[in-house]
Amino acid sequence: MRAVNGAASLAAQASVPLRVVWWATWDLNSSYGRIFDRSLLPGELIERSIPSRAGQKLLELEEVARSRLPSKSLVIPSAASGPSEFDPAAVVKAAKSGQSVWIRSLSTLDDHPEPFSMFAPSDEVRSLVDAIPAVDQESPPVGVHIRRTDSVQSISNSPMSAFERLIDAEISSNSDQRFFVATDDPDSFRHLQERYGDAVSEYPKRSYARNDPNGVVDAAVDFWALTQCRKILGSFYSSFTMTAAEAGGAELVMALEE
Repeated sequence: MRAVNGAASLAAQASVPLRVVWWATWDLNSSYGRIFDRSLLPGELIERSIPSRAGQKLLELEEVARSRLPSKSLVIPSAASGPSEFDPAAVVKAAKSGQSVWIRSLSTLDDHPEPFSMFAPSDEVRSLVDAIPAVDQESPPVGVHIRRTDSVQSISNSPMSAFERLIDAEISSNSDQRFFVATDDPDSFRHLQERYGDAVSEYPKRSYARNDPNGVVDAAVDFWALTQCRKILGSFYSSFTMTAAEAGGAELVMALEE
């Protein structure tokens, strides 16, 4: 989402068409249209599939990507990981002159005037979000996003004790406070449920596997449910946490170890 958001801003400034190539990969095995509303995308959508882990690793190699570029291309290397490390104006100038531009980054490359306005859940995802009892628009819950599995940064910097401290503080201010928990770790939710009972709830997932299309849809349900929360207690170094808060306009509080 952040990559497309930044690319759309740069394309608009350069007055060039936006073309989004969406890869259904081993760790994001879903078509674009199954999780997002395709009608809002301001450009061409090209869908590709490379479901094997080995194929995805090949796709991620910078050398492979660069080998497919025209000879006179503007290349922003992987070291340029954010807007402060390259000049968006140079990218716009190159695109206007007809050059191809290749950028590899894990960060938003340029600030879009209407952040994430081109994204909305698909009908399937929206119906699943609407069916979650805890996601009540009249009395929005506090969202809790606990990132685990392969995220070493989140696990080490956002331990369970940090989430408990923040949840306890919310309950001390409002004993009736309800929490929606989004996590890729079922043990984390079970722990909170044992401690807080009916105050916490989740969307029951069919799969946690990223290479299972149903698992990707379930993660999208968690994401859009978080955007409906009034506040998010989030995980350190998680783009899922930060993007959900920005897309929904929620207050973000990171659960950090004291």
